Amino acid sequence: MTKADRYTMPGAPPTDEDLRHEVELTRHELVETLAELTDRFTVKNAVRRHRTELIIGALVVGGLVVLVLSTR
Repeated sequence: MTKADRYTMPGAPPTDEDLRHEVELTRHELVETLAELTDRFTVKNAVRRHRTELIIGALVVGGLVVLVLSTR
């Protein structure tokens, strides 16, 4: 929440409505952050990442083997 989002005049203490609004915005941000972290750290996504890394590693090693064998 920015100062422009507040309902009261600058320099005035926040009203109950201002505080409720700020709590709702914070709650919304926390839910979004938690959903993103949950998605990022699920087992399925971790396996997918590791599988991709293994495939890329295997391709690099295979390419190096072919390169070494073709230069002999």
